[in-house]
Amino acid sequence: MEIAVYRRNDYASFGRRFLAVALDGLVIAVLDVLTLVIAGILRAPVEPLQVIVPLFYIFVYKADGGDTIGYRLAGIRIVAVDGSEPRFWQMVVREICAILSAVLFFAGMIAMLFDHYHQTWHDRVAGTYVIKRGAQPFYTFRTERERMVNIPGFIRLSAVSIAIIAVLVGSIFYFMRRHPACAASVAFIRQNPQVAEMVGGEIEKTRCVSIKTHTRGEAGEARVIIQIIGNKGEIMVRTELTKSGRSWKVIRASIIGGDEVEELEVGEGMACGDRPALVASAAL
Repeated sequence: MEIAVYRRNDYASFGRRFLAVALDGLVIAVLDVLTLVIAGILRAPVEPLQVIVPLFYIFVYKADGGDTIGYRLAGIRIVAVDGSEPRFWQMVVREICAILSAVLFFAGMIAMLFDHYHQTWHDRVAGTYVIKRGAQPFYTFRTERERMVNIPGFIRLSAVSIAIIAVLVGSIFYFMRRHPACAASVAFIRQNPQVAEMVGGEIEKTRCVSIKTHTRGEAGEARVIIQIIGNKGEIMVRTELTKSGRSWKVIRASIIGGDEVEELEVGEGMACGDRPALVASAAL
């Protein structure tokens, strides 16, 4: 396989590539607005279109000649390492790896600053360069490399990215469970006979799905969504809490998920652990 080499200043700089991405982001934002308008006129569901339109723009447009509107305005284009136009499958691999590089705190993009050919990790894996428009190869040489795409590199990048995503997601759920507002909500739910009755009489598992808090010193508010799994079904409960001193107290709770929101009874003035009370507190 032949490898094309360009003059050093023919490879696109970090600034030009950043400009191209910013311009493409602007184009996608405009397409997003147009999608909302058209979907409103046609009364069509907008969520699928908001995913399909950007993907169509990125994958199809880049595969056609290796550039987009942003790349053209920035005066750069994508080529295969042999100097030819990139194949469609190369661009698919490249864009997937670009997403994975972003997951790795954009390390793959920053790597181009230290690369002789200004290649990012996704360029190396996909077998592409980003060059100035109109640039021609300075010379070519033959190599033992058999294919454009670096499959082992793709596997390594995917494995590392998946591992980091798993660690981040696991950490988020771990700290959510340990938050005192979540603990207060779970204590309230386990003391509430209405909740137990709705899931079959016995609560087997609870999970904090989301939590939003706003604190001001010793005071604060929180909204928590808890998934409750029982021996005969599951429900979602949203609790609203206030913080006073070092404790959180449930002031409102409701079952969510259907067209109607069913409010749960919330008692007053009794601490967590007293079963008659439907108020729960958790110390920090």
